[in-house]
Amino acid sequence: MKPEEFDDWSMYTVYVCNLATNSSCCHGFLDKALELNPDLKFIEQIHGLYHQMRRMWNEQNGEDLEALGGGFNITLAALQDKNRCSRIAAEIREFAEVTDKISATVNSGLK
Repeated sequence: MKPEEFDDWSMYTVYVCNLATNSSCCHGFLDKALELNPDLKFIEQIHGLYHQMRRMWNEQNGEDLEALGGGFNITLAALQDKNRCSRIAAEIREFAEVTDKISATVNSGLK
């Protein structure tokens, strides 16, 4: 891919924006949901999982997605560098694992 063909937002950044938004902006909603439905104790576990994702985003001492160059300021060069892209992809897979845990927590909590 040529640099002039690379649209970082539509090809990548929109997806990591969703990761960042979900992991940092959901807590007020979760607090309100638990306040209105105190029997939904599993929400506390969800809080913890989203906090884990927030740390993965920007608080892992140079091993987080932003530090790896896989955050909002992604470059085509980073994606085309095999080693860097591999590290970024591995971190994104970790996000997917936590998201799976969140989904499983919700599903088991609602049964």
